[in-house]
Amino acid sequence: MEVIFQLVSIWGLFWYMPLYQCHLLHEWRTTMNYSFVFDVLPITFPLQGNPDEWRRLFKPCASQRLFLPAVLADIDSLLYVDTDTLFLGPLEDVWHHFELMNSSQIAALTPEHEDPNTGWYNRFARHPYYGKLGVNSGVMLMNLTRMRLFSWTDYVAPIYKEYKLTMTWGDQDIINIIFHFHPGDPKRFTNPGTLGSNGSPPLQILLIRRPNQHSPKKGQSDTPRLNDD
Repeated sequence: MEVIFQLVSIWGLFWYMPLYQCHLLHEWRTTMNYSFVFDVLPITFPLQGNPDEWRRLFKPCASQRLFLPAVLADIDSLLYVDTDTLFLGPLEDVWHHFELMNSSQIAALTPEHEDPNTGWYNRFARHPYYGKLGVNSGVMLMNLTRMRLFSWTDYVAPIYKEYKLTMTWGDQDIINIIFHFHPGDPKRFTNPGTLGSNGSPPLQILLIRRPNQHSPKKGQSDTPRLNDD
């Protein structure tokens, strides 16, 4: 049942299979006593740059997640999970972290590693990243309303343009760069119900705030300005 819920959540947002297979989702709804609803939405990318370039960033359509605040304009919050994420407990336990956020926190992610000796970002990254070890975006709680207030999507294209030659993990690297320049005040909450996408043990969730008046902000122009740390 967990797998069905997970596949529905993924396919309902990122559809690159033939649309005629949509009947599978309707069959699953019947199996689950119509306990969920779904929407099949087109993949959309920003006007800036080459759509095919965005589409090929890291994995097919993985970068679509970066633009969800704009694509899902009428959705307040969502839980994004990679397809290789295994839930060991109720999804409600993860969703509960939204209730633990204060009014300025926009997202929750797990650290990329716990041990600096095996960390990827601290040893190999050639671009800025969050904190000492970076964050893993395989499971991400996204408050889309607050991300829109933060103008999240305005940062994505300029960051990609500046750092694309140094990025390895695509959309996850862009997320790390954004939170490097706007770290806010992270808080940690244990999350025993999720196994990380690398097969790592359950980690902790970082709640990352929107920048306050002392954090780097966009410049006066329409293009976001990346301030030096």
